[in-house]
Amino acid sequence: MKNFTRTLLFVVCSLGYLANGQSYHSFPDSNAIWNTVGDNVFTSAKYEFRFGLYADTVINTVTYSKVYCLCDTTLINPASTYFGAVREDADKKVWFLKPGFEETLLYDFSAEPGDTIRYHMGGALCGDTYSFWPQTDHYLIVTSVDSILLENNQYRKKWNLQGEIMTDHWVEGIGSISWFGLFNPLISDIALCGDSYSFACFRENYETIYLDNANCSTCFCDVILAYPDIFDNRDNKLSIFPNPPENEIVILFNDAGKGPYSVTVFNMNGQVACYRNDIYGDSFRFQRSALPEGQYIVVVRNSEDLLVRQGKLIIK
Repeated sequence: MKNFTRTLLFVVCSLGYLANGQSYHSFPDSNAIWNTVGDNVFTSAKYEFRFGLYADTVINTVTYSKVYCLCDTTLINPASTYFGAVREDADKKVWFLKPGFEETLLYDFSAEPGDTIRYHMGGALCGDTYSFWPQTDHYLIVTSVDSILLENNQYRKKWNLQGEIMTDHWVEGIGSISWFGLFNPLISDIALCGDSYSFACFRENYETIYLDNANCSTCFCDVILAYPDIFDNRDNKLSIFPNPPENEIVILFNDAGKGPYSVTVFNMNGQVACYRNDIYGDSFRFQRSALPEGQYIVVVRNSEDLLVRQGKLIIK
């Protein structure tokens, strides 16, 4: 059961529905970001892979959490792309579903020393690009289980694993903290292109839980808030009025279809200030008092999670 109720967001648009206190699952189900950094020994090119877990989706009657590849350090903004979906079952196994592939095991947080975990999907990371391919068998053996002290002063369970080529380390509530981070268990080939990667940090509910960033002393060295020029594209632009608003805000996206549509309002720190996913018709209304003063990005997606409209909103 998710820890927020979307049907109430018409009245209360805030971040409160994302908070889950100090509790955690074997794997997050919302509002989490994994950050992996890398560089190339030949070209000195710098890489940063950021995956964010945001909202959920139902696929074949099963509820998954959506994984986005972020184009910004902390913001699931309109240019971020849907990457896949994950779910955790009652046996503490985490499954990954990537479009065009069959569901595959990602983590098994019930594994004990001596257990062998087999994978039927492999991949590689090189030149700022993830590649995955099916029917690539490889395995990891759990060599030991101990604990690790995290940034929030919590101890959590840690699994140490050995594969044919490389080792791996999993932390309950985070996943892999080795090499390529979130999808490290699926990376079965070493690409000899001069790239080197390391998992830098994990953040959940805007709190840094794990930090091992060789480049700087924070989870993200630079908070980039670069919005692409798509907001000037009239085909995609939202009608928001009045803008700035006085009392009620009306978002008109002129795309009356079957629905349902989702509307997400991001503040300039990349936080979700308002979210509603059960909208039918071509408009959405809410009260200005639900948002503090500032600039916001409004994103509308259809029932297939495809971008419909986006725009800027100013609250004075």
